[in-house]
Amino acid sequence: MEDRVDFDRLRKDRIDKMNKAMTKYGVGSMIIYDWDVKRYVSSYWAHPYTKHHPAHFHFLLKGAGFPYVTAGRYPEEHNCSWLKDRIVGEDVISQPSVPNAGMFKADELASKWKKTAGQVKALMKKHRVADLPVGIDYTSVVPSTH
Repeated sequence: MEDRVDFDRLRKDRIDKMNKAMTKYGVGSMIIYDWDVKRYVSSYWAHPYTKHHPAHFHFLLKGAGFPYVTAGRYPEEHNCSWLKDRIVGEDVISQPSVPNAGMFKADELASKWKKTAGQVKALMKKHRVADLPVGIDYTSVVPSTH
């Protein structure tokens, strides 16, 4: 009772629940787009404007602890001690954009997504889940109206 909220335990319990669900459904890793689910598994807070940024994801691997959280070009600016070595830059997991009214040419976009797919596959191999299915949660490319 005196500890009040044990945040370390809360974070670890959430990862344990995700690992149990992944085991139950035979999934080796999860690409997580949903803002609320990303917050649930990583305890990483990002401004809610990112709720509808559909190309940004966290990458959770079964049995590997906390997910990889992408922080763009400046991962060192994020301070979450429980995510040590898990807040990564574009060199580990790039975050390509979704098609946006001619912002990128189709071949440029395909190249960016191919790079990301290769990075994801490399992490799956590193954590020994490359032979298992990847789960992808729901994301919407339609901005919120509220």
